[in-house]
Amino acid sequence: MSDWFVESLLPTFPLIAPAILTDDGSFGVVSYRFGFTVRGVDGQIVVVEGSSNLVRWTSLFTNAASSNGRFYFSDSDSTARPARFYRARLWP
Repeated sequence: MSDWFVESLLPTFPLIAPAILTDDGSFGVVSYRFGFTVRGVDGQIVVVEGSSNLVRWTSLFTNAASSNGRFYFSDSDSTARPARFYRARLWP
């Protein structure tokens, strides 16, 4: 006779992809830094990544979405690069 069981953990919130907001007035260059607001679900950990070629991505910022599900990202290195693409994804 053998006994076994399977245990799994379900997330406490829905897994919804974060979004970079382009229409809330914060998208663009402010004080020589490019920035934008990221919208997610409260408590989800979001990674903002940057790329110059859409192939190799580098993690730039990791943050948990706040009580309203949003946080602001500002790229301090944006003026040193001729072009940079951004994306926001769930961590890990």
